[in-house]
Formats: sequence, C-alpha cells, structure tokens
Amino acid sequence: RVIFPSALRDNYTPAGSLRPGDYSVSIGEATIASSLMGAPSGYGQEIRFEIPTGLKSSDLRIEYRAKQRNRSVPYFDRLILEATTEMIWEASTVSYTLPKPTSGTFQISRVNKGLGADPTCVIGIGPEGRVFATDAGLTKETIQCGFESPIVSIHLLGRGDWNAPESMRKADPPEWLTRPIQAEELVVVPKVFRNLSTELVRLLEVEGHTSSLIDMEDIFDVFAGGRFSAHALRNFLTWVAKTWPEPQPASVLVVGDSSWDFWGRYPDHEHVPNWTPSYHTHKEPDFPTDLWFVEGEPLDRVGDWFFGRIPCQTVTHLEGYLAKRRAYDRNSDEGWTDRLLWISDDNDPVERDTQDILGRTLPLAYQIEPIFIHNYPYIDNYYYGENLARIQEMARTESQPLDFGKISPAANQAILDELTQGAALAVYYGHSGLNVLAHERILFGGGSKHSDIPKINNEGRTPLLFLMTCDVGRFDFTDDRLWKWSYGLAEELLMHPFGGSLALVTSTGRGVPSDHKNFVSSCLESLLYRGATHAGSMLWAGKVGCLMETRPNDAVDMFTLLGDPLFEPPMPTTGNLLEPDRLKWSPDGRLEVEAKVEDIVESVASLHWIDPNDLTEHKVVDWELDETEGIVRFVVPQAYELEKLWVAYACQSKDEV
Repeated sequence: RVIFPSALRDNYTPAGSLRPGDYSVSIGEATIASSLMGAPSGYGQEIRFEIPTGLKSSDLRIEYRAKQRNRSVPYFDRLILEATTEMIWEASTVSYTLPKPTSGTFQISRVNKGLGADPTCVIGIGPEGRVFATDAGLTKETIQCGFESPIVSIHLLGRGDWNAPESMRKADPPEWLTRPIQAEELVVVPKVFRNLSTELVRLLEVEGHTSSLIDMEDIFDVFAGGRFSAHALRNFLTWVAKTWPEPQPASVLVVGDSSWDFWGRYPDHEHVPNWTPSYHTHKEPDFPTDLWFVEGEPLDRVGDWFFGRIPCQTVTHLEGYLAKRRAYDRNSDEGWTDRLLWISDDNDPVERDTQDILGRTLPLAYQIEPIFIHNYPYIDNYYYGENLARIQEMARTESQPLDFGKISPAANQAILDELTQGAALAVYYGHSGLNVLAHERILFGGGSKHSDIPKINNEGRTPLLFLMTCDVGRFDFTDDRLWKWSYGLAEELLMHPFGGSLALVTSTGRGVPSDHKNFVSSCLESLLYRGATHAGSMLWAGKVGCLMETRPNDAVDMFTLLGDPLFEPPMPTTGNLLEPDRLKWSPDGRLEVEAKVEDIVESVASLHWIDPNDLTEHKVVDWELDETEGIVRFVVPQAYELEKLWVAYACQSKDEV
C-alpha cells in the first residue's frame, strides 16, 4: 500500500487528486496492476498492488506523471508492506504478530506432524493490551484457536516455559485500594521523585487546592502485576472514576519523563529516562496522545479527567519547575498580569488566521499588537543542510520571493524581550520542530548550549503558553543518534528555573493550521466568556469545541498539557463588566437589554455595539436611564443575526468621563 496524502489539507480537493492514468507501478521489467482508493485517514489517496511471490530481488518503481499540469503535487507519506506467513509450532514458545486487529479462528501448522509436545497455553493480545486466553483444538497436523474479540498477536507457550519464582515476598496493598482519597488532584509520581513532589503538594495547598501523591509503582503492582504498563495507568483512572464516591478527584498530574521506546529497541535507549508511560494508538501511531488515558468507557473522546504532565528527566529538572512555581505571584500589581502576548509566524494562512482570531475571539479591551515575524529583518542561514539549501534555491525562483532559508535574530530578540517582561497568556501560532519555532530560528532550545531559554528571565511572571504548532510538545521522543533531543523546547520552557512558562498547551504531532485555529479559538473563548480559569479546563474546553465541529479535528488527540491542570493564570482586567439584569427577545429580532451601570450622573449617554461579521462598522444606540433605579435600557436591532455581541459604553462619573 502506498499512501499519498496532501500536505496542505486546507487546499486539498478531489479535482486535484491522483487519477488512475497519473502513475504506474512496476517491479523489474513487469508492470503491476494496482487500484486507487481513499486513504484511511480521510485525506489523500492510497494505491494498492500485489507483489508476485517468489521474487528474490528486484526494483520496485512507482512513477508519477500527471496528464494534467494543474494537478496538486502528491506528497509521498508511507509505503506499507503486508505479507502473509505460515504460523508454525515447534514445541517451544512462539509468537505471531498480525498485520491488523483480527478476530476468528487461526490455524497453526506443526513442524513435525503428530510429534512434539502440545502447547500448554494459547494467549491473544488485543489492540488495547487486553489479554485473552483460549483452548487449543489439536489435530495431528494443526493447532486451532479462536478469538471472538480482535487481537493483534498470538502467543503459544510450551510446557517448559513456566518457571517457579526464585523468591516471594508479601506486598502491602496501597491504602487507596480500600480507602478512597478525598482530593481535587492526584499527583502520580515514581518513587525517584516522591520526596521532591511533596513540595508540589504543599504549593498546591498554598494555592487553595487539595492533592495527594500516588506512587506510579503501586499502580503498576495493582493493575499490571508489577509490569511497566500504560494500560495500568489508564485502568487505574477508569477504576477510580467508577468506584470512588463523590466528590471524586477531577485532575491528575503525572510527574516524570516518558519514552516511546520503553522496550529498548534503540541501542541508546538508556540515555532517555522512562519514568512514566506514554501511549500511541493504532489509529494515530506517529504521536503520543494523553486523551487515551482519560477518555474512559465508552471511548467517546471526551475526557473524564483533567490531565497534565511534568516530563522531568532528572531531579534537577523538577527542582527548576518548583522554583518557578514558588516564585509565581498571580496577584502581582506590576502590570504583566494584564498582558496577552501573541507571536505569529510569517507563512500563509498563519497571519490571516491570527488577524481573524484576534478580531473575532478577543473582546475589544483585549485587542493587542501581535508580533509578526515578517516585520523584522532576515539574514541568510549559513548552517542549513543540503536539503534545506535546495528549498532556499527553490524559494528564490518563485514569482513572489519567499524567505525560506533565512533566520531573523531581530525577531527572536524581540520575542525574548517581550517574554522577559512577563505575561498572563502567550500564544505562538505557526510552524516548529522539536527544539525550535519557525524556520527563522525563534526560541531555539532543548537543553543545547546555544539555547535561547536561559535568556528569558521572567521568574514570577511566567505565562500560560499556547504553542499552536507541530511536534514541539513530543514529550516521549527518542531516536537512535537523536536521543539528545529527547529534552525538547517545550520541556525546557517548562523546567528552566528562571524563565519560560509554568504550563504549556502544546502539540505532540503534526497538525494543520485550520485545526489549530479552531482549537485555540475555543480555548480562548472558554477563558474569556465561559469562566474556564484553570489550564486543564481551558484545554478541555478547546477540545470540546473541536468535537462539536462537523469535520474531524486532530487537535483533540494531539494536544496535551505540560504542567499542572490546576495552574490558574491571572486574567487581564477590562474595568467595569456590564452584566445584563434582563434580556428580552422580540419577534422581529430585537434584543431588549436592561443593566445597572455604576457612577452614572448624566442621563445622556450612548452605547456602541459591533457586528463581529463586519468589524469596521460601529453602530451607535442611545440608551435610556432610569435615574431612580440606576438602570439603563437599550435595544439592539436584528440581534438574531449576531454570533456574539461586544458592548462598549462611555459614562460620566463625578471625577472623569
């Protein structure tokens, strides 16, 4: 199977897709018949073909030659090879991995027909790690076993594969197994970080929250027989939600870094500590998703918990995070608590989306001047590799010159300066990698000696940071030769002791701007209009907004929280808040409003309202003042056409207008 998805989903149309005559598949000198169909993800297409058996060595060639020049460029995504194999029992332990979850009856051949010991146990493993044991149907030539539920692997165990334990000890069950904990948040921590995590519990208490430490090893003991298991953590949270009485904990904070290579596939895996589990689903294997741990049963994609991580590799990392949290003062009067910082990359549609979000989502009192990277000078990046140098040459030949291949130290310095001033919230919207934002090299980090993060000195003024971009939140990254980047930019921003951020809403995989736009808009709307004041509730309000869309949005699975879900940033103030005491709809679409406004001494005033669909048109309505009751009354015509109503009013007090 060859999958060609469009790299630009927003511009993908069926009219620009592959057609049967646009490609050919050949092996050696022979042309191979193939079929074309939609890709499993819903984006792009898939070519399927069958390779003849018996080939020892030959070249596989897939050639693209579009008959029409206006077709979209196909982006090769992956080549998937599926092969059939005979399962054979040789009177010793053997395992078979299936190409996809499958149920039914399976037949295993005997290598010496009628000879050899029979298997003593047949086990199937389901896609979510569930274990199924079944009886084997034995004949002289085959062993048959059936599974009603889909499985991804079969394991046959022989008589000599069972060993008695060398020693046994009595294990005391954890107290929470019989005595439910009364707390807002469960802090799940491996024992290596337990002593230091007591400071985290104390800080939560100072902030007005109750929490309790849960040893990760106890969860493994009770729910996985002592094995390191992502399913153990998930089953623990499901068990708590089903069995503990109200009020139940609503939030879980996992302390400790993760590695997707927990089985040690890469030779350098020991360089990446694996204190806590991550999980990659069969549907989305390319990135970890914390949604899987908390969505409960049935799998409705709605979380039963607020979930956050502090992916610290070492005690020093955790000490850095705690130092910033101790210094944080959300009640500061220094002015930074009223700041909202927005950083926009220079690629389309990022700038257009930024203007749209700022215009439609934020109230007028929150309007800010975002940092647009394109407003700063560029210089050549002389350290690009061969492939990026090629992109740079391509950019120079475009009809409208592009800035690919250039960096902007000036933009980077401006952003460092703004972050150092402190802010309640900060948003980056654009492109990134694991350890840097934008190809202009903004906020290079990840523990490198050249990292920009130590230059940010905003201790005590650290924002809740939304990174609306790709990959940068990949907390379980590890790779052969690239293991040093397992400590990424987002992790350094969270755990550097003197600056950065105290919580990050960030992506663990590759997304698209339209998904990110809808997600961050929903997050900000929940914060500004629906009273979601904590990082965990903001994250989930954003995901719920995505779930309500008519099309799939990968942000639901992909975005996670690095930091404490109970972290509560200060909110910028806008002065007096006009809260209507009475609303009345009229059949003709008018909205009658009554509200009490403080310090009005004159009966002459005006009310301005703005149609969010036409931000340039300010409409003025005079209001009527009841001087006895201090009530103002006004009517908004054709209010049924509005999605939102922003009201700005001017009134005269004793001291000022």
